[in-house]
Amino acid sequence: VLAGNGLPNTQATGDGGLAFNATIGFPRDATMDLQRNILYFCDSRNNVIRSIDLNTNIISRIAGIASINGSFFGENIPALNASFNSPSSIVFSAFLNSL
Repeated sequence: VLAGNGLPNTQATGDGGLAFNATIGFPRDATMDLQRNILYFCDSRNNVIRSIDLNTNIISRIAGIASINGSFFGENIPALNASFNSPSSIVFSAFLNSL
């Protein structure tokens, strides 16, 4: 198991810790950075984008407010303060070297 503790999901937990201890809700779509060190994925039930450092297995929330009640807002604010409603797709741009 790369990530997720298998417990029923009520809210995203475990950020900053080992990915296999984290609570993840309905992961969808994934992509990697150019060096293949970071895995990015949509944690759809929790309405966030998360990453896993494949060298350390540390999971982090990189965008969105962890909540099971999604909404849409986030223009011109930090990514961690944005709000999503069940994100389902993510792409890493080699040209821009970013998500």
